[in-house]
Amino acid sequence: MNATARSVTVRKIMSSCATNRRASRIPSLAAWVAAFLEPQPDDLLLATSPSRWLNELEFGMMTARHSMIRALRIQRLSIKEDSMPETGGSDDGGTRQAPVEINTNVAQSARVYDYWLGGKDNFPADQVVAEAIAEQVPTIRTQVREQRAFLRRTVQYLTREAGIRQFLDIGTGIPSAGNVHNVAQEVAPEARVLYVDNDPIVLAHARALRPGSPEGRVSYIQADLREPEAILGHPAVAKTLDLTQPVGLVLIGIMHHLRDEDDPRRILATLVDALVSGSYLVLSQTTPDFDPEAMRGLAAASEQGGIANVPRTFADTEPFFTGLELVEPGLVPILAWRPDAGETRDPRSVYVYGGVARKP
Repeated sequence: MNATARSVTVRKIMSSCATNRRASRIPSLAAWVAAFLEPQPDDLLLATSPSRWLNELEFGMMTARHSMIRALRIQRLSIKEDSMPETGGSDDGGTRQAPVEINTNVAQSARVYDYWLGGKDNFPADQVVAEAIAEQVPTIRTQVREQRAFLRRTVQYLTREAGIRQFLDIGTGIPSAGNVHNVAQEVAPEARVLYVDNDPIVLAHARALRPGSPEGRVSYIQADLREPEAILGHPAVAKTLDLTQPVGLVLIGIMHHLRDEDDPRRILATLVDALVSGSYLVLSQTTPDFDPEAMRGLAAASEQGGIANVPRTFADTEPFFTGLELVEPGLVPILAWRPDAGETRDPRSVYVYGGVARKP
């Protein structure tokens, strides 16, 4: 698709969203479609027909008729590795992976979280699962928000007190306020962050994210935590992070998506072994310890929706930090991890453990 054709298609998409009431419910999705179609090196095409895509958009995001296209597929004609720029910036090199397909028929954890957080980048399949889980744990939206708050406090600690200037965030989720780079670069403008997620819609947002300062850098790759070797071997790691220096490994809101047969301890060991002394692990894990019945219902609803969900006890979570030095206050309910001033809620009201640990 040449630059002129892209420009025309962008204008049509944005015009359609501006004039169609049903499409106006999804402005952020239209924005990232437009971003992908903006003039870029000629290695992009839409494998679906642009005209049919517009029709889908106008009929309320591909949910009106089964005969319509139900996934957006973006195909790269070639994979090119960019050299690291000398100045800071945002690198979407990770999006140069083909093909990228967004299946709206199947619930995906990042989009379910987006729904709970009040975002617009979710679809009926995600909403059904989200509501089924909310029936089991009515406070689920609070639980998810508190995981974001835990991320903020831990990244602030690593940046301000531990001196960490580079982060590997796996299980990023759909971008929202308070991402790792937002928090880190507020303290250290030169901080670098590599985001990893296995949902293509996260990468579709990559162009919209920019570091908080020109000194910093943000990169993105599509990869799966269950394949840590693939993450570590991706060219974006060497382009974004210096593994001869300490790294903050962030695994928040993702460990419960690993089944025991995925061998989460091996996955963690592989990632941590690749980091030098002085690096840190930030990890959260949902737990049945505080309300076993509710968490059994949550796990069942999630599994029925096709999303793995494994709450773990304290005894099952503590081994994730084997060989590391836990930072005070240790492995605790996330509300109890260095809470903000004035926090008075029962720490057990949020069913998630969290901890920060240093590699000796």
